[in-house]
Amino acid sequence: MSRKRGIFRRMFDRIFGAPDKAPVGTTTRRIVEYAPPADEEPIVVYAKAGVYSLRLIPTFRWSSKMMDYDQLVKCADRYHDVARTTLLDRAWTIAPEFHAVDVAEAEAAINRVLAEELCFDDEDEGRLGCTSAVRVLLDPELREHLLPVEKRRLTLNSDHELAMLHASLVEERTQRWLQVIKVLEEIDVLGPDERQLLVPFAASLADKDFAGVMHGLGAHRGELARDLAAVLRNARTDHEHVGLYEFANAYDKALQAFCRRMGLTPFAWVQGIEGGAE
Repeated sequence: MSRKRGIFRRMFDRIFGAPDKAPVGTTTRRIVEYAPPADEEPIVVYAKAGVYSLRLIPTFRWSSKMMDYDQLVKCADRYHDVARTTLLDRAWTIAPEFHAVDVAEAEAAINRVLAEELCFDDEDEGRLGCTSAVRVLLDPELREHLLPVEKRRLTLNSDHELAMLHASLVEERTQRWLQVIKVLEEIDVLGPDERQLLVPFAASLADKDFAGVMHGLGAHRGELARDLAAVLRNARTDHEHVGLYEFANAYDKALQAFCRRMGLTPFAWVQGIEGGAE
């Protein structure tokens, strides 16, 4: 005797429709699924330009209405290599459109191509389907090149830190070029006078922007120095005219020292010349 349906169930069926009944003598079999772990061995395809590659980590999901779980696992293992080869064939047509660093874009495009299900007809167990997807990883060789840059970028939290890093690099290069000039010119000691003259030239080899600033500073300093040297020179001449030779000699020595320090007689320290402002 069949169980009588309740009033609420009958009202629900009248409004929304009763569920379809399966034909007499038939059974509905549920879909069985099996998703093994991702492959450990990547699939390698070349990226744009053919220099670096994309590493694909594939995953497969198997399903069937015609077999139980154990049968599906056995068939999935049997057809795994075929599914992997088919995945490679599909991905190979898409990967060369992307640069090796565009892993996210390449991954999305390849997975769109892989969205279509594969079907296999096994003679013993029946039909099973397979859908696949990939995770795209960076080429290890390219990663080695980019890793130091990325680490440095992550540590630079502000424009100030970036500017300080740039200044440090420029200072290191300038100091290195100063040492090269020192050796080539056979200069014993790089004192303040020598550095004042040579830094603008070393800066030209270290950094274009820094060189522009240093040459501008040198030009401005030279103008001020020439003005002051003219004052000292006039003072020396005036004292000579009135017979104050000791004062004139003092001004002359001050003028010589000043010209040496400010680079107005730039090679006096190289040649070992003590005096002689022109």
